[in-house]
Order: sequence, then C-alpha cells, then structure tokens
Amino acid sequence: MYKKALRVAVACCGIALASGCSEGSDETNADSYSDEKKMIVDVLKTNEGKKAIQEALADKKVKAELIMDEDTVKKTIEQTLTSKEEMQFWKDAFNDPKFVKALAKGMKSSHTDILKDLMKDPDYISRLTDILKSSDMQKEFVSLLKEKDVRKEIKTLVTETLENPLYQDQISEILLKAASDKSSKKSGGDSSSSQSEPSQ
Repeated sequence: MYKKALRVAVACCGIALASGCSEGSDETNADSYSDEKKMIVDVLKTNEGKKAIQEALADKKVKAELIMDEDTVKKTIEQTLTSKEEMQFWKDAFNDPKFVKALAKGMKSSHTDILKDLMKDPDYISRLTDILKSSDMQKEFVSLLKEKDVRKEIKTLVTETLENPLYQDQISEILLKAASDKSSKKSGGDSSSSQSEPSQ
C-alpha cells in the first residue's frame, strides 16, 4: 500500500513539476517549482523511491515508451556530429596529443576485448580471410611494400627483433633442436644401412 502511495506521490509531483515549468515567470510558481523539485529529489533518494523506479523500468509498457525511434536517434546523431561546431571540436581535439593519448588509452582494453571476441567468431574469420585473399587487397599490400618508408620501418622492426636477446635465445633453441634432429636421423640412417649390408 505504501509503495502504491509513493508511486502516486511521485506521479503527482511529476505533473506538478511539469505544470510549474510551463507556467513560467511568476515568482510564486518559481518557488513552488523549487520546492517540488527538492521534494521529488528527496523521494527518489529513498530506498522506496529507488525500488519504485526499478519496478517501473522493469515494466514492458514503460520500456516501450522509453525506447526512442531508431530513425530519430540516427538523424539526431548525424545532425549533431556533422554540424560545423562539432566537426571543428573534433578536429581541434584530435590535434591535441594529450586527448589522443587519453582516448587511445581508454579504448585500448575495450578494443582488445572486441578483437578477442571477433577472433573466436568463425564467420568473422572467414570474412577476414576472404578480404585478405582478394586480389585488390594483395595489390594494396604489394604497393604498400614498395613504399620506402614502409620498407624502412620493416627493416627497423626486423633488426630490433633479431637484436632482442629473448628472440635470439628462441632462435638458438630452434637451430640446436633442428641440428639435433638431423643428426639423429643421420645416425639412424647409417645404422640401418650398416645392418642391411650382406655379411661376407
């Protein structure tokens, strides 16, 4: 019963708040609006108020009312992002090294998680493979590898990798294992051939 009364009170406060906003400039209305706003905030801060909101949001009808039209959202975002002021803001922001660094740092973990999930998706892997195998993409790779700056960067990376002690240890282990396997096979082959020779 108390919950029901609380919901009615919140609804009434909301209506009163809306009417207070629409009526405008009168000083009495302003004071009333301020009091009503404070009352609503106080009610919503209580455990009962929070629970009432949670129950309301769980209602399918309320959810349907809260969901905005997809086209409206898309249009609003497009208009906002393509406005001159917004474009200038992002242009200035991406010219700021601190902003770029902070953005990259903030998105790193989420991008890593997304890529990890995508790499587990067979459909994504299949599409990515098809793209990489396409003649257009191969032409792009060949063209890119002909660029002096790219070749210089690759050379630097290879040099740094070869000079890395950890990589050198791994290469040494691989070479030693390969030599050992080859030696074992050769010894086995010599032994087999000596055993197969006819006794005189």
